Amino acid sequence: MTNTLPTVYLHIGHSKTGTSAIQNLFTLNRDTLQTMGICYPDHRDVREAEAGKISSGNILWRSGDVTALAEEILDNLKRNPGYARYVFSSEYMFLPFLDVLPLLLNARHEYRLAILLAVREPMEMLASYYSQVVKRHGFFGEIEEIVDHQTFLLHASNVLQACTSEAVAVHVFNYSMLRSKITECIFEAIGVDWSELSEFGGNENRIVNRSLTHEETKLIKALNKGLGADIGSLCSDALVERHPDIPAEAEPIPPKIAAAFAARNMDAANLINAFLPAGHELRPDRAATGHDATFAPLSSCQLETVCEVLKPFVTRVDVEKLLEDRRRLQEDLQQAREEINLLSGDLKHARKYPWKYVRQAAAMRLRTPD
Repeated sequence: MTNTLPTVYLHIGHSKTGTSAIQNLFTLNRDTLQTMGICYPDHRDVREAEAGKISSGNILWRSGDVTALAEEILDNLKRNPGYARYVFSSEYMFLPFLDVLPLLLNARHEYRLAILLAVREPMEMLASYYSQVVKRHGFFGEIEEIVDHQTFLLHASNVLQACTSEAVAVHVFNYSMLRSKITECIFEAIGVDWSELSEFGGNENRIVNRSLTHEETKLIKALNKGLGADIGSLCSDALVERHPDIPAEAEPIPPKIAAAFAARNMDAANLINAFLPAGHELRPDRAATGHDATFAPLSSCQLETVCEVLKPFVTRVDVEKLLEDRRRLQEDLQQAREEINLLSGDLKHARKYPWKYVRQAAAMRLRTPD
């Protein structure tokens, strides 16, 4: 009986492990997958993937309600009956997964769960996470400030322990070892041969949502600080989408901070390594970039892209009008100074001959009608 249950694959990320590229291929090949008995449920965010842009998969959950997330998955299964396999892909499922899992297991008599989890070398992930919070969340601080918030590896180890205790199947991938090959491995895990796919969006190795270069990061940080997160995000998205093939550059991590970060993640890495194939093990002490590395300068194409995005937000300066306004202000200032000098003279005279002003004031009062 158990073998006849449909399998529900949850591709939960985590982030910065090729999720956008994987979701694009799922979207482009939905019709092909359906002929194989595999349902990749539709979602409004799928339109972004169809256009080759950054997407969040086919589960978009930002409400903070884990019950709503579980219900969205279960409702999709009920609306699309008759498939042998279902695939849901969203890195939004990663952080709340431990709370969502028990809710999904309530339906284990109807479906089998299988988790697709991708991880990444800790130092590399830290640098990539830093790039992400700069380009999408308005951050303009230094990498040292976000180290304590980078707990992806610890959470991944907790996910694996929870799945093991509930006898839920798990497929684990080291993105740092696979890179663009991770898409092929994900499809193989759900039982699809890479050669059976019909659409690759023009290039099966196309990079989606790359990390920023070092100089791009510096530029976006300055925009975040000076013009706000929305402008910074628009510029970073334009750079990533229009120049996807520019090699990303990992932000260097100070050696002392790197050593402490590696030590903190060692136990979690060892647990995850038990699920990875030989030769693909994580090494928390492996540096992503040397602290004394050199970086490529911004090209004219990158600068032109940013200028094009900023153009609607920058008011055109009328130099002649500014000069005319300045001249008038200077005239007004000179007139004000002259009036102050006159008043100063009157004040001195009043202090020297106060009775004259008293008589003048009295006379004016007498002439004023009631």
